[in-house]
Amino acid sequence: MASRQEEEINGVNEANGVGMEHGKRLKVLIVGAGIGGLTAAIGLRQQGHEVVVLEQSRFASEAGAAIHLAPNANGILRRLGIYAETFGANPMQRFTEYSQAGEKTRSMDLSESNKMWQHPWLLAHRVQLHDALKGAATSVKGRGAPVQLRISSRVVDVDVNAARVILKDGSKVEGDLVIGADGVNSVSRSKIVGAEIRPFCGGKSAFRFLIPRKAAEEDPETSAFVQECGELIIWYGTDRRVVMYPTSNNQTLNFVCIHPEIESNGGEDWDQTGNVGKMLEIYRGFSPALLALIGKVDPETLKVWKLLDMEVIPTWTNGRLTLLGDAAHPFLPHQGQGGGCAIEDAASLTVVLPAVIQYTNYNFGHDEWDNSMQKLREWMWEKTPNIYWRMPVAFGPMPGPRQNIYGVPRESRESTFVTASIKFKTSRTLLQNLFPPKSSGWKFKSPGTVAYASFSQTTLNNMEWLGGSGYKHTGLYIHGVEYQKKDGTVLSGAYLPILFENLTDPIVSGREELGMPKLYTAIDVYRRSKSYRVATGWEGAAWGKFTWEGLEEFDASAESGAISGDNAEDGILAYRYIPSIGPKAVSLAACLAGQAAAYISNGTVIIPGASSYNGINLTPQMGWDNWNAFQCNVNESLLLNTAKAMVDYGLRDLGYNYIVLDDCWSIGRNETGYLVENPEKFPSGMKHVADTLHGMGMKFGMYSSAGIFTCGRFPGSLGYEQKDADLWASWGVDYLKYDNCYNQGQSGTPKLSFDRYNVMSQALNHTGRKIVYSLCNWGNDDPFDWAYTISNSYRMSGDIYDSFNRPDSRCPCTESIGCAWPGFHCSVMNILNKMAAIQSRSQSGAFNDMDMLEVGNGGQSDSEYVVHFSMWAMNASPLLMGTNVLTLSPANLAIYSNPAVIALNQDPSAGAAVRKWQYFLDPDQTGQGEIALWTRGLANGDQAFALINAANTSMTMNATLYDIFLDAATAGAYQTPAVLGETWDVYDLWGNRMSNTEAGMLINGTAPTLDAMSMSNSTSRYNATATSYADGLKANATALYGTKVGEIGPMGTFSATIGRHSLGLYRIRQRSGAGMRKRDGL
Repeated sequence: MASRQEEEINGVNEANGVGMEHGKRLKVLIVGAGIGGLTAAIGLRQQGHEVVVLEQSRFASEAGAAIHLAPNANGILRRLGIYAETFGANPMQRFTEYSQAGEKTRSMDLSESNKMWQHPWLLAHRVQLHDALKGAATSVKGRGAPVQLRISSRVVDVDVNAARVILKDGSKVEGDLVIGADGVNSVSRSKIVGAEIRPFCGGKSAFRFLIPRKAAEEDPETSAFVQECGELIIWYGTDRRVVMYPTSNNQTLNFVCIHPEIESNGGEDWDQTGNVGKMLEIYRGFSPALLALIGKVDPETLKVWKLLDMEVIPTWTNGRLTLLGDAAHPFLPHQGQGGGCAIEDAASLTVVLPAVIQYTNYNFGHDEWDNSMQKLREWMWEKTPNIYWRMPVAFGPMPGPRQNIYGVPRESRESTFVTASIKFKTSRTLLQNLFPPKSSGWKFKSPGTVAYASFSQTTLNNMEWLGGSGYKHTGLYIHGVEYQKKDGTVLSGAYLPILFENLTDPIVSGREELGMPKLYTAIDVYRRSKSYRVATGWEGAAWGKFTWEGLEEFDASAESGAISGDNAEDGILAYRYIPSIGPKAVSLAACLAGQAAAYISNGTVIIPGASSYNGINLTPQMGWDNWNAFQCNVNESLLLNTAKAMVDYGLRDLGYNYIVLDDCWSIGRNETGYLVENPEKFPSGMKHVADTLHGMGMKFGMYSSAGIFTCGRFPGSLGYEQKDADLWASWGVDYLKYDNCYNQGQSGTPKLSFDRYNVMSQALNHTGRKIVYSLCNWGNDDPFDWAYTISNSYRMSGDIYDSFNRPDSRCPCTESIGCAWPGFHCSVMNILNKMAAIQSRSQSGAFNDMDMLEVGNGGQSDSEYVVHFSMWAMNASPLLMGTNVLTLSPANLAIYSNPAVIALNQDPSAGAAVRKWQYFLDPDQTGQGEIALWTRGLANGDQAFALINAANTSMTMNATLYDIFLDAATAGAYQTPAVLGETWDVYDLWGNRMSNTEAGMLINGTAPTLDAMSMSNSTSRYNATATSYADGLKANATALYGTKVGEIGPMGTFSATIGRHSLGLYRIRQRSGAGMRKRDGL
């Protein structure tokens, strides 16, 4: 006989989590007959298992109250055959809010927005729901054996290894698995973590009761509250609130009155009786109508209990015991999600404990075979993460020339090819015109006016990936081309602007997997003993005829050949451009904004082009957002006065041209569903605000949330995307900040977030107005991996707060990759260090947003603010001021106004900085201390680097040329890059910081006008409206370079003393002038 341990290995601990032998069912013991326990019992019964539920009470019954059955929970109940409408549940149809004084502050019809859910949002009576669950579990009808419900069976201990429970009377019940569904005061929980973990009061208690709807209808003072069916009403006080909603076919009103715990002394059980007089005293400051309404409660039915919370436990399973519902994760009241999550837990257990195989009614020969085969395929795909995928994906990864279907690299030892090429010379300028448009770094090696190219035709045969067949291609190869990467590395080879092929599969695989410039053509080859002819065309239209005559045979082993037609080439250079997808074509401006960065694949250099998904915002947006400084205290005067100050202070002409109105601007939706601005805050209307800003040369930004509410609990845009986008476009809005609050659970995976945010992306595009789309999803679901295809910027971290490096438990992650909850209260250094892993995601038109700038809000020193501003600029983050511009100090204005630093941010390369090294040392009072080197390549060949001292004391720091160009120096396939042998001039970008005196003159309006002449001589002021940063750099504008402080010789080192919590920010240029582009200037 097999031992118990052997049974665990062979039976229970298999791949499904809890497996089973064919034909054997599990005996599952469930502790607790609440909503979660009974739902699990029904699901596991339907899966074919024997289920025993042990309930401590004489007969389990839920307290007399109501519960939300939100769509996520209701859908699971429906899958199990339970339709709450059949026992009195009514739909949630309207949401209304009142102030403490009884003033209605908003009311929203939810009938339209509820249509987005697959299942209805219902309000059910707990007793009726519980009775339905008990009936479905224990009835002889339905799939599987009826559940055994044992009452008066109080569990006092659980043996997690033997799946045995011990009852209060000393008896024991054994099974294969135990599920602890015994609520917030769980006995089972201590067996999971090995210690007693008790819930604690979160500082609030709640009265709970029901009253008949008719009682409110018959009282003129309270009848106004029951005019609508399915209406949830909340009365808000400063530290207390009352929630009311109907159930039982709208005939019963459910109340939850949440208040400070100290005022009522509630118990931890839901059945503690409350005192009506005490409740009315607690809410004495609310309107008389509300007091009259809650005063109708039957004193015998009033309950009061503490709202309990609990520390997160590390796991919910141990041996053969698992937890669900409040036993695992107690919830404070919110839309019934405590009960809803218990129902979802039950569904998960049902899925991972699959149905027993019963051969009499199970079609083994078809369903199970196909299902198992699919699971095997998915497992194999997961084991090979780098496998190639391309459309159509429904059939799994596609085999191709580089990998087979299992992701194994293909061998091409048996493949053959024949190449015929014609080399010719022509105008260098003519061929140069075929270089990628507006992509810097391309040139011919030779300065001569003549250049060489080849038409080369290759016939391939015996290709394994084509089943032994082959195909033909013809390309134009331009010889003697060099491409200089951002880091100064030079690649050389034959540039391939076009490759024609005569077979669809290599065209599709080459374009989708590598971005190669391929098109289809028919290619006919006629080979004779002394001649070789090629004809190319399409649908009978000939475009090429190539002839080789008088050919003679020779020993092929004596010479080597190349597909490009010149065996002296190092490789083949190609420009990779994959267009964005969406309802509208990418604009020409977006296409021309492609910036080159080289990748090596199979000996071919692929140059990717980056472009904005909507053709705008090719450099990071700059401006001001009211939230950090004013939150909801906003109105049209604040916006317009701030915009005027930004013009007067020269900030607009530095690039700060967006005025972004954040949350709290709306009062709700009108009868046609359109948002309505608050007339007290915006008496002239939003169109007036936009027109006035446009008249100042500024742009208007708007805010909403991809949820049913904004973060300030005003109407969100989820379900209203096109309607809201059309409204904003009619107002003249130029920018949308789109938040993540109240998203109705449509997050948790990148796909869920992408789908939700993509609806607004499509809606904005359909308006026909160019609107910058800025996602504010706090870094949830790794937006840096998908948001660039649908937006112009995306938050990569939780909310910033005005601290340099103080750790905060509300910002739990220190890395961006794999951060399940980005949180908020994130310091400057926390956000900066999260950028290190995702810097490569930044590209023209789509930027990692590190959140608003805190400069001026008072929480950091001047040097800390300089680090903050500098590193946001270095990393191509949007620069949105988050302070009160009207009260800016001269010192803070000087930080915001540094054109040399802003020029880094607005560099056309659009790339973010790379952290080359980081060392932890010399901690300060927060326990944090580090130093680091960050570098960034720039479009004109210059390089920027930052030496950051976030430690406790001043120190001398070094940056070697090797460190600065580390990526080029360690490329492996290349020789030591030439840039390491050059001399570089070093410019301190804070060397010409505007003085406080000059900044003060700008603030008080006494600064001289900055015209073209004075700008050319100014060391601290610049007008990017008149002359772009790119043009200013070409003209060597002094204000964009700071002060020259030294040089770095070949393989040399730069040293500087960096103060505590400070940085040195530098721009370096090649002494030879290659970085200065003097020829372009001439």
